[in-house]
Amino acid sequence: MEPSSSDSNSNLSTLLPTILSSRNLRYQKETINSASVLSKQNQLIPSQFMELHPDIERTLLTSFIEDDYDGKLHMMTLNTNIADGDTREVVGIAFWREIDDDEMKEWLDLHRVEETLKRHGDDDLQQQQQQQKYYVEQHRPRSVSFQCPSDDRLSTGGKRRMEMIRNDSITWIRNALNTHNNDNDDNEPSNNQHHQTQNHASISPVNKLIHAWIKIELIAIKTTQRHHHYGEILLACLLSCAHSHHETTHAILHIAGSSSNVAATKLYQKFGFVHLPRYEEGGPFEKPDGDLCVLGDIGGVLQTCPWEEMHL
Repeated sequence: MEPSSSDSNSNLSTLLPTILSSRNLRYQKETINSASVLSKQNQLIPSQFMELHPDIERTLLTSFIEDDYDGKLHMMTLNTNIADGDTREVVGIAFWREIDDDEMKEWLDLHRVEETLKRHGDDDLQQQQQQQKYYVEQHRPRSVSFQCPSDDRLSTGGKRRMEMIRNDSITWIRNALNTHNNDNDDNEPSNNQHHQTQNHASISPVNKLIHAWIKIELIAIKTTQRHHHYGEILLACLLSCAHSHHETTHAILHIAGSSSNVAATKLYQKFGFVHLPRYEEGGPFEKPDGDLCVLGDIGGVLQTCPWEEMHL
């Protein structure tokens, strides 16, 4: 039987405490001091989380403790409670970084994005919708479908919501530019229109495209604690925390090992991330280039994703 809309649309922030409690887990957003303590307790040994590339975790941990990014690099751990709950074992670790607007301007080729989307411009709403669908189809990487194997366990409504989320990860760019084109149409604005235009200045297309990003630098689960869905739970905690505490809207990440990293690819697909083509293949990001995934609307995922069907 298909779940009711109220069940399937439960907000993740409401469900997370129950999910964590049922598994005897808790997440913690670490401070420089707490991370230093965990390191001294040998709770963050890189080889225990990343067998192939332990230097990645080591570098991020050092940057976090030394505050190389002036408070913009964040660290979270997923922990199991031991005995009376005062002691914990770290089973997962995550790092993410707030990307400021100036840095994103260097990453995102706005001219290329606008020129690409202009080729699909029109005046008729129905034609516009058809061309938006065409744009999504043309930029859908062959190796990554807007449906992933984990969707097979979802109801029909759940599958539909996941496809909408993945569509949003691309079409938010088009929507921002369409807003820009509508705001700059035709004639000289009247006084009232001019006032509205001034109000729109703070949400110009450039601001929409480059504002409120995070880059997920690392999500790693302890080798002895894998196959318990801890990766999904840690990513859910990260997105919820980033969205609520830093008003983050968009997320970007690089998948180490590209398509050969099947586990990571499936994890991010499950949350609505969409793989983007490389810059030389027409992709919008000049850097960091290659093996990039984007989530266009973190808040939409937290609200819309069929969490109760995903068995976290």
